[in-house]
Amino acid sequence: MPRGFSENQIRLLQEKLISAAFEALSKNGARKTLVGDLAKAVGISTGAFYKFFPSKEALFFAVFERTEEGLKKEFMTRLDASPAVSKAALRDALKHLLLSEKMKPFFLLMQKEERTYLIRGVDPAVIEAHLQNDLSFLNSVIEKLRSQKVQVTENVNLILSFLQALFVLYAARDELGADASQIIDAFIDTFIDTIIA
Repeated sequence: MPRGFSENQIRLLQEKLISAAFEALSKNGARKTLVGDLAKAVGISTGAFYKFFPSKEALFFAVFERTEEGLKKEFMTRLDASPAVSKAALRDALKHLLLSEKMKPFFLLMQKEERTYLIRGVDPAVIEAHLQNDLSFLNSVIEKLRSQKVQVTENVNLILSFLQALFVLYAARDELGADASQIIDAFIDTFIDTIIA
């Protein structure tokens, strides 16, 4: 526990720092945001910041994880709302998620420069734990699909790779030009057709 702060203050200040990072992300991106600005936004010194997060990258990785958890919940809610889980329902859930306003921070952090910056500054054990969490989530989705008699590939790593590629592709959609939507739709169709028999 950081000296000088109660357990409650620690939780509150960590949440405030995450909120400040969300706001800074849309204005400046992770790389251009200064630790001093984040600290000032929540009323602590720059030195005190490091009592709550080991690095600025760790804070923005927490933003990434928080965003991703919300997106996972939204995806499952949408999937649960479908009368019957099918290829079309999965396509719709994915497309809805991609267009969701909640995806904005996720895509900002998925841009190549930001993603590289975050990965290099976060403890590899944290990244590994995150990937294991992603795999666990995917396994729960697969179990749900199979319980509804949907035949899904056994290759969870293939599914994870497709999803990572989809998010990177979507984050770079402006670079794809006028055909971006068509390219992304074709990728989603290929993804769904590959993982579901």
